[in-house]
Amino acid sequence: MFPDDITEPVPLGSRSFFEQDGDSPSRFTLAAYLLLTGMLFVRRDDATEERLELPSDEEFEILGIRRDAPEQVPFGEVDFREFSRDDVDGVPSAALADFATGANERGNPTDVLRLIAAGCKSDDELIRICALGSAVDLFRRQTIDMPGQIAWFLRNARERETFELLGVLLARTNPSPAIGYLAGPTTTLGTTTKGLMAIHGTVLPHTQSNRPEWSVPPNGSLFSHLKSFRKDIYGSPDFFRWEGGYTDYAREVAMTNLRDWVSSRGLHGIDVVAHSHGCNVVMGSSALGTAYTKTVLLSCPVHWSKYNLPPAKITNDVVSIRTRVDFVIMMDRGGQRFPAGTIKDVILPFWFTSHNATTKPKNWQTQNLDKYLM
Repeated sequence: MFPDDITEPVPLGSRSFFEQDGDSPSRFTLAAYLLLTGMLFVRRDDATEERLELPSDEEFEILGIRRDAPEQVPFGEVDFREFSRDDVDGVPSAALADFATGANERGNPTDVLRLIAAGCKSDDELIRICALGSAVDLFRRQTIDMPGQIAWFLRNARERETFELLGVLLARTNPSPAIGYLAGPTTTLGTTTKGLMAIHGTVLPHTQSNRPEWSVPPNGSLFSHLKSFRKDIYGSPDFFRWEGGYTDYAREVAMTNLRDWVSSRGLHGIDVVAHSHGCNVVMGSSALGTAYTKTVLLSCPVHWSKYNLPPAKITNDVVSIRTRVDFVIMMDRGGQRFPAGTIKDVILPFWFTSHNATTKPKNWQTQNLDKYLM
C-alpha cells in the first residue's frame, strides 16, 4: 500500500537506498524513477520551457534523480522485443535498484530501455506497473504484450493502488467513454444562497478504487468534515455529480453540465472544493462563465494547455493542494505544479501517498487546511 508517513525519501543510489527492503521508501523512489523515465527520455517536439509534468528541481534533487537526459528517443518507436528476454520473469527489485542507479548516473537511453524492459518483468507489482507506464511511451505498443501484462496483474497483484494505476494506464492508452456514475436530478431551485459544493474526480472504468465517496452527502468522509465548520455545504439530493469518464469529451460535457447546474440554482459565487480531474471540470466551467469565490483544487492533474483559468479569475482565493510525487498523476502524464505566477501551490509534507490523500479528513486537520474554505 502507498505510505502516509514518508516525509524524507531515500535518494536513488544512496547507501540507504540499497540497505532497505520490502515496503521501504527505497521501493517508492525506484518506482518513481521508472515512471519518470517515460517522460525524461522521450523526445518531445512540443516541449516547453516549463515541464509541468515533471517534479520540481528541488524534488529531483531530493530523490537523487537526474533531471537532464542528454539523449532521448522518439515517442513509441522502439521495438520492446529487442530489449526484453522472454524467458525471464520475476526480476528481483535488488537487481533493478542496482540497474536503475547506473542508468541514472549515465543518462544513456539504451540503459533506460533495458531497465524498463526488465522492470516489466519485476516480481514487485508497484515496480512492474510503473515500468509499464513508461514502456508505453518508450516502445511501440504493438510490441508490448499488454494482454500478458494485464493477466499477470490479475494473477499476482494484491494492492488496491496497483489496480488504480493499472486503470489509469489502460484508460490513458485506450480512452473509454463516460460510465455509470450518473448526474443527479435536474431540479431548478431558484435559491440565491451561495455556500460550498464538493466535486469528485474520475471514476475509472477498470477499478472502483476511485469512487468518490469522500464527496457524497450526507456521510462522505471529507463532506462530513467540511460540514462541521461549513454548515452551508450543498447536500441536497440533487448535488452535482458527473460520470467521471476518463476522456477530454467526458470532462467537456461535465463542464457544461456544471455551468448549467450552478446557473439553474442561482449559485454563482459559490465556493468549491474539487479533486483530481474534477478540478479541471471546475476550471473549464469557470472558463465558460461560471463564477466561484473560494476554489480549492485537490491533487489536480495539471494539463494547463487544455484546462486552465482565465487570468481575471486567478485570485488569492484559488489554491492547489497536493502531496509530492503523486503516482496516479504521473501515470496520467499530468503535472502536479501549475505555471509559475498562477495558482498558489500548497504542498503537504508527504511523498508517495495515495491520490486520495488530500481528501482525507485527518490530513485536513493536521495540516490546517480548513482555513482555505473559511
